Amino acid sequence: MKTLRQRYLIELEVTEGLEDLAREEVTMLLPQNTAFIRPSRAKGAVRFHVEKPHLLKQLNLAESIFLVEYYAIPRPKALLGDAHFKRMLKQIALAQRFSPEPMKTFYIAAAGSESSVMQRLKAEIAVHTGLQVSEKGDLQLRILPVPDEGGWEIHCRITPRPLSSRSWRVCWFKGALNATVAQAMISLSQLKPNDTVVNLCCGSGTLLIEAGLNIAFKRIYGIEIDENRLRCATENFAASGIRNTPTLLQGDAQFIPMPNQSVNVLLADLPFGQDGTQHTQNLSLYPNVLKEAARVARTGGRFVLITHEIHLLESLVKISTEWKCNRTTQINQRGLHPRIYVLERL
Repeated sequence: MKTLRQRYLIELEVTEGLEDLAREEVTMLLPQNTAFIRPSRAKGAVRFHVEKPHLLKQLNLAESIFLVEYYAIPRPKALLGDAHFKRMLKQIALAQRFSPEPMKTFYIAAAGSESSVMQRLKAEIAVHTGLQVSEKGDLQLRILPVPDEGGWEIHCRITPRPLSSRSWRVCWFKGALNATVAQAMISLSQLKPNDTVVNLCCGSGTLLIEAGLNIAFKRIYGIEIDENRLRCATENFAASGIRNTPTLLQGDAQFIPMPNQSVNVLLADLPFGQDGTQHTQNLSLYPNVLKEAARVARTGGRFVLITHEIHLLESLVKISTEWKCNRTTQINQRGLHPRIYVLERL
């Protein structure tokens, strides 16, 4: 007789707008026995049942991974009752078991987290698990109401820190690209080991490192005009441990030091133009970058970029005889709503 395996309810926290790409990544990682729940309860969330949650640590697009259970209780105070509390301890133990690293601390994220009930709950959890209470603990517990069902859910994060917190990022600048967004751009660019890849405005190296962690490239280049950012990228490369370090070139994205029709894929996190001065500069920068990228790109080459200059970029592509847009993905990033564009060289 075939034994039925236990299936766990998982919720991924992802950058809003990347839900479909996250589902695709889960399907590729776990092609069997994964059942998605549509729609998820909130934007920026992907829910599914799976048998092997420990494999999910390999995901690149998830910000955080939570083990979810529903409790048919009227209010969180009921979690202090014997049966519900024992069940919650079992859920916490499972989260610790699935975690790739030991957990030593925890915290509760919930409305009224400083109430007397929550204080008692924290104290009891600490006594029974040996975990210490911390403002930003390894184990995050989210206690959330479920209005349509009348109960509450407990979400236990199964990694000691958000997956978007990369250990290689030892140097950064304000506004640096989120690593999971970088992974979305890499996924959309369909990179291959034999591609010649150029990252314009490479900054502290996020796109280059995230690409190099997955694929061993023979020819990958980063171009950045700011010497300090190039130095920062070098520090991050050293911390990342990637074997084939990209070739870094100090230069202007408007004058790419590459031969005509020599590049398969271009990547860029272009200036967002959030202030008037930068927007004015972008009015000349963007058309020059598109023209120069078209010069070095091979026919059928891809240019995957992210920008907040929506109107400017789309107006330029609309009149272009060199580029067409194959896909657009809008995301919510720190309150801004930039778009990722996948352009193809005609």
